Amino acid sequence: MSSIPTWPELRTAFPPLGPPERDVSDGLNALLCVTHAPLEALEVDAIINPTDAALSHAAPLPRRIAAAAGAGLRRECESHGKLALGAAALTRGFALPARAVVHTALPRWNPEFRTACLAALGESVGACLRQLGRDTPPLRSVALPVLHGAGWPEEAACRETLRALRDWLEAAEPAARPRVVLCADTAAQHELLQRVLPALFPRRADPSRDDARPFDAPPPQPKKSAAGAAVAATAAGAA
Repeated sequence: MSSIPTWPELRTAFPPLGPPERDVSDGLNALLCVTHAPLEALEVDAIINPTDAALSHAAPLPRRIAAAAGAGLRRECESHGKLALGAAALTRGFALPARAVVHTALPRWNPEFRTACLAALGESVGACLRQLGRDTPPLRSVALPVLHGAGWPEEAACRETLRALRDWLEAAEPAARPRVVLCADTAAQHELLQRVLPALFPRRADPSRDDARPFDAPPPQPKKSAAGAAVAATAAGAA
């Protein structure tokens, strides 16, 4: 993880998709990294596996995770039985670099039930993150892909994944907050993450990044003392 830039450090050439929805939090931003890499190859404590209720690993990403982990992962998943929509289950990582895998069942997209689909996706994110504290010792770093089931619009899935992540991190005790690697499976996803992140995790403008964007928040200004304010007001009046 040390080689992956944190979100405050990451230089991006992509304009944000909309203005910030949340305030700047330097502490939360510092927990995030963004990378384009195979999820199953990341050296983190846990990875999140977006699968189905039967834990069948039928979709391309779950299939890769299962292949890399080996037969032990399939056997342990079979012992869990069916997974409820929006729930999560924790297994060992077996042959993966990650110590554990958190599996979650995701909803199919239905535009007629957009609100319900978004709510179910948010529940999945929260359920996965809660699993991190249930292992011994607690899992302190996690790789999170853009979560979505069949038919999801990529931007909606990305935005809701990040919104649910922000909500969970804000509610969690600071000591319980993990490092989060936001893992893109494709170059298009990597760009999308960088364009949606400023809405949910806005950054301060930083000239050293050479990529200040219209919606980057300005750096904090030092507070003037009462005496300093009076001197400034006098000087302005004299001018």
